[in-house]
Amino acid sequence: LHPSADVAYLAFSSEHQIATYSVDPLTHAVSESAPRTPTGFGPQHLAIDPTHRFLFALNTLASTISAFAIDPLTQALSAVGSEQPTGVSPSDIELTLDGRFLYVVNSRGHSVTSFAIDAQNGALTPLGATPVGMLPVQSALDPTGRFLYVCVSGEDVVRGFKPTVLVGA
Repeated sequence: LHPSADVAYLAFSSEHQIATYSVDPLTHAVSESAPRTPTGFGPQHLAIDPTHRFLFALNTLASTISAFAIDPLTQALSAVGSEQPTGVSPSDIELTLDGRFLYVVNSRGHSVTSFAIDAQNGALTPLGATPVGMLPVQSALDPTGRFLYVCVSGEDVVRGFKPTVLVGA
């Protein structure tokens, strides 16, 4: 759901598309409001940056991530750059509170892949992958943005990382 609460984006994994829906504020009825946007193979996780200008789609079956600009008037999506490879079997996505970085948890890659987000156009620049343990599946950024917590299911632990370590800063 877009922060404006009047637009919802849904990933259609089997169709490799993202649909844009208008949400009626009174009835909460939804209707498709823009042509569907093609994305990578098997999109399952979507995230909108804090400025509400960009949407990112985690294409789990392709092990890639796609970036899109959100049109401020129509809320339609347009691709930004090309798909970027993640690690093997991406399972979760987090954006930093300032919108400068994006993290992808890679279950079978046993890592977190980090990307810088271009503030002007939303393009992603890969920064590398950090090993985090056996079968990480989920992540959460703490409210201060100082730590990224990763659930490592293959080891029954949660590990915390300073984002600066993940991006090599």
